[in-house]
Amino acid sequence: MNRFFTYLFLLFCTGLAAQPVTITPYSSGFASLTSYNGAVINNHTTILLAVQGSDTQMRNNWSVRFRVNGTISNGTDVFPANKLKFQFNNFTYAGTPPSGTPTNTNLGLVTTPLVFATSNKSFQSSPTYSLTSTAYFSITFNYNLIIDGGAYLAPLISWNNYTVNLIMEVRDRQGTIKDSKPFSFPMQIHPNDFPPSSPSYGISLSAAAKSVLMEFKTKSDYDNGVTKTINSAFSTFSNTPYIVQIGALNTDLTSPTNKTLPVNSINLSVKNAGTSVGTGNINLSTNLQTILTNSVHTGSKSYDMTYYTQPADIRFINRSYEQYSGTLIIGIMPQ
Repeated sequence: MNRFFTYLFLLFCTGLAAQPVTITPYSSGFASLTSYNGAVINNHTTILLAVQGSDTQMRNNWSVRFRVNGTISNGTDVFPANKLKFQFNNFTYAGTPPSGTPTNTNLGLVTTPLVFATSNKSFQSSPTYSLTSTAYFSITFNYNLIIDGGAYLAPLISWNNYTVNLIMEVRDRQGTIKDSKPFSFPMQIHPNDFPPSSPSYGISLSAAAKSVLMEFKTKSDYDNGVTKTINSAFSTFSNTPYIVQIGALNTDLTSPTNKTLPVNSINLSVKNAGTSVGTGNINLSTNLQTILTNSVHTGSKSYDMTYYTQPADIRFINRSYEQYSGTLIIGIMPQ
């Protein structure tokens, strides 16, 4: 009888040791906000992804995800989850890389801030890097924690810590959970300056951004697409968190002879003019789409806008040679 139970126990342990991928989240500890301008805690959260197995479902399109688990509370008050964000800082790796050198691009890393929510948010977007390996390999992702500033903080001030409970998980390309771990950290909200008296925000377009011309003049333009970048196209200022959205008035661009061109054939990317960090990338649409999410900042910040078309887009090739025009609306909204 003893031998029988010992034999089953050994088989069970062998099964556990064969787990091909594991996730281990941890933090630098306490998160503290001491100003109504908000806080950024660099490299606050670390996610260790360890791989040793030949799971073919981890060859691409795998993902590391997180979600808020329950309310963020200090026992009395509830802190709004959407005022917290993760932003990618850096990654390192150890062991034998299974498919060449990992990069931000082949890992599909999302570098724009990820807003906390009770629904899953993914740190990756369509990674092509394979996490199938017979030898040990690990990637360590480091993320900044952003606590938004603003007048909303006033009723949340407390010496009692808020507890932020998260679930971190890794999924394969089929969406199957391969490993999942709870993760939490304490947060104190106690600004020692004065709250903003009232929301103040604005957006300004440069002269060059108010009229944009994209020209198809050569065969190369049709083959490779056309790109038009406006440096410092718009600037913003705000003493409260905000978003910037853009949308088209109509679904089509029109010509003087009433020919049309779908507005969604044109793409737009936006990046910070000072840091070159991307903030948004969209297909133009009549729907208002967010191209920038930002927290409180003193002074103004400028952003570059790049309009571009896809290579060999049949929608341009089949159009008569005319000038097509349309109108976009851009706006800033406090959050």
